[in-house]
Amino acid sequence: IVFSDQILKIEAPPEIFLSTNRLEVNEGGSSKTINISLSREPLFDVTLSFSESSSDISLSKASITFTKSNWSTNQSISVSATDDSEVENVELATINISISSDDENYSSLNSKTIEVQINDNDTAGYNISGTIWKDENQNATKDSNEEALSDWLVYIDANKNGEYDSSEQKTFTDGNGNYTFYKLEPGEYTIGANLPLGWVLTSPDR
Repeated sequence: IVFSDQILKIEAPPEIFLSTNRLEVNEGGSSKTINISLSREPLFDVTLSFSESSSDISLSKASITFTKSNWSTNQSISVSATDDSEVENVELATINISISSDDENYSSLNSKTIEVQINDNDTAGYNISGTIWKDENQNATKDSNEEALSDWLVYIDANKNGEYDSSEQKTFTDGNGNYTFYKLEPGEYTIGANLPLGWVLTSPDR
C-alpha cells in the first residue's frame, strides 16, 4: 500500500474587483462611492490610476496603491458631478482605470472602465420617478414583504418599440428599486424596463 500525501495550493486568479461598473451622479447632488479591492496578495505594489473623460465629473483621488500588507482591505474613491451653470443634456462619461505593477500577474490585466451618467440641474423641466419590485402576489402594489429590484435598466422608450435602443435615455434602479429621469421637457413619455426572460410587468399594464 502506497500513501501519497500532497498539499495543493489553490489561488484565486489575479483580478481587480469594483463595487460597480456604472453609476449616476447629479449636479449639486451627493457624491457616489466606488469600492475597489484585489483578489489575491500581489508580489509587488499594484497602483491603479484614474482618469475621467469629462471635466463634468471630479474624483476624490487620482490613484490608489495596494501593497502586500493592505491588499485585502477595500479602498474607495468618490465621484461627484461638477456643479456649473451650463445648460446640458444628460451626459455619459467614463472613468478609466489603468493598472501598473512589477507583478506581471496584475500588470498583464486589461484596464477597466466605469460608466458615469451625469444629470444636469440647470435646465427647467420635470422629473419622472418610479419603483421596480418583485410583485409576488401580482396585485400591482408594492407590499412590505416584496423585494425591491436594484440595478435594473430603465429607459425612455422614445420609439415605443418595447426594447432599449442605445440612443435612448436610460438609468438604473438604486438599492431600493427606485429610479428617476431628471429635467424632462413637458410631454408624454413611455418608460420601459429590461425584463429577464419569463418576467412580466404587473404595472402599469397587468
